[in-house]
Amino acid sequence: MKLTIKQQHLLSLALLIVTGFLLYANTLDAPFYLDDDRHIRQNPHIRLTEITWQGLKEAAFKSPSKNRPVANISLALNYYIDGYHPRGYHLFNISIHVLTAVFLYLLLCTTLSGPILRHKSHYLFIGLSSALFWLVHPLNTQSVTYIIQRMNSLAALFFVLSLYLYARARSGEGKNQILLLIGSGLAGLLAMGSKENAASLPFFIALYEWYFVQDLKRTWLYKAIPIAIFLAALLFFFYLGAPSPERLTSSFAHRDFNLQQRLLTELRVVLFYLTLFVFPTPGRLSLEHDFVISHSLLSPPTTLCAAIILSAMIVAAVLTAKKHRLISFALLWYLGNLLIESSFVNLEIIFEHRTYVPIMFICPALLALLLKRRPTIPLGAKVTMSGLIIILSIFTYARNEDWRSPMKFWQSCVNVAPNNARSHNNYGVVLRDNKLFAQSIEEIQKALILKPDFVNAHVNLGNTYLEKGDFQQAILHFEKALAMKPDYYDVYSNLGNTYVKMGRFDQAEKYFKKNLAANPKNLEAMVNLAAILARNNKTYEAIALFEKARDLSPKNPDIRFNLAMAYSASGMTGKAINEFQNVLRLNPNDLWAQRYLQRLVNQPTD
Repeated sequence: MKLTIKQQHLLSLALLIVTGFLLYANTLDAPFYLDDDRHIRQNPHIRLTEITWQGLKEAAFKSPSKNRPVANISLALNYYIDGYHPRGYHLFNISIHVLTAVFLYLLLCTTLSGPILRHKSHYLFIGLSSALFWLVHPLNTQSVTYIIQRMNSLAALFFVLSLYLYARARSGEGKNQILLLIGSGLAGLLAMGSKENAASLPFFIALYEWYFVQDLKRTWLYKAIPIAIFLAALLFFFYLGAPSPERLTSSFAHRDFNLQQRLLTELRVVLFYLTLFVFPTPGRLSLEHDFVISHSLLSPPTTLCAAIILSAMIVAAVLTAKKHRLISFALLWYLGNLLIESSFVNLEIIFEHRTYVPIMFICPALLALLLKRRPTIPLGAKVTMSGLIIILSIFTYARNEDWRSPMKFWQSCVNVAPNNARSHNNYGVVLRDNKLFAQSIEEIQKALILKPDFVNAHVNLGNTYLEKGDFQQAILHFEKALAMKPDYYDVYSNLGNTYVKMGRFDQAEKYFKKNLAANPKNLEAMVNLAAILARNNKTYEAIALFEKARDLSPKNPDIRFNLAMAYSASGMTGKAINEFQNVLRLNPNDLWAQRYLQRLVNQPTD
């Protein structure tokens, strides 16, 4: 029985959804990493206790990345539903990835079956194979499994959705073209509210129109492309401001490279991304990469080679536009979508998540080229694509196993990037967390050899000595960190923790107060200071701080337990009972809360 087109679409969509969720199921218990702390666990603005306009507004525009309100609100909603449990955040990220693959499939089917490309007999195979290929590609794991990169994947979702709705409107297949265009515009705004690199969307909508609707008519190009470039530039300047030479060069003051070196190095990085696309074995993938900075076109010589190859790719895009439309579009799509993050913007040299959107059209372009003159799809093509998808799925599953274990994850970073100071520093932190103090000190010292002015390495080395019980060495490294960066106020909490372990509570109190003076919403300093005040019988001051901490993090059972104990010590039995009950709602297995609650229930309330 031959399936109808609608049934084939439904089966394809079901396959994409099931494959995506099954493939990434092993990431649900992966922990938070790096910027997850700053944007999630240390971000008081996303701690929603109820859905209100004011709460959503604060989450959107007071979080660290103020230009990404849509992504910030999604994090706040995650916190509202499940607090700081990573599972909910990962499930949301996987859903974004799966939906992006779905809309990519629909976009490809719409484009391939249109009047320009006319792949009527192959478009379902090319669309499904390419969407599956992209869905399971291990190069995308960083965008999916690294929670904070939802900003990147969410922007991609709305970017592709916007282009798909536009393509449907312009294909004439959609009955409500005006509604489709409005939907495209709204999706575009959501993309730009998720991450700034979506500012290139107007340009790609114009490019899509010219390639697949206007059939490369030059008269239309002369009218439309300048407008699209103007809109993209306007959005770019809205996010980043006018790139004056002084501002651009001064923004690199804290980097190990300047603007010219970044531009030259990115020539090689853009090609390196392609090697990761072609050979994405788990051992080649990493959050960190060693990349030698280019100082000129001949230092190293591969810089000139990269410039020649990229120039050839642009020339090829121009020359193949008529005969091999999708190849040409894929080349421009790849290079254009890397332009913002791989040019003059002051960012890290390389991150794998930047390839999330650029690689989308590579597979469909190659398949369309191979099947262009074939009336039917060869069995070999089906077997080859199935084999590639299975192999990539295995690689993705294996790479996500690294993400599940911080020890394996940072060890893989050290293996891929042995000259990267941040890799050694973070590997040292994980070793410390596993009580391997000697190895931790060795790794963090390697980071300081590679980067002597690495402030965080001194902080982490101090924390390792603190855990080890070598308090003088801990204080020495914390003070070195403060000497390098006097406004690193969180180090005051590290010093406070050190003096607590030394039993010098007056000194500890002084440092926690210094931290809170600079950062009044620092939960760690607040709770630690409250504990010291309670110990010194300053109960009412302690209660005030515990209450403030509870209001900032209402789903934290430990804070509520400490508050309940302070209430109990002050004779506020009713409030203590209420807080112990709140603790048990959040953590029903807390035996201490159960015992204290049983003791208090028969006492008179205040």
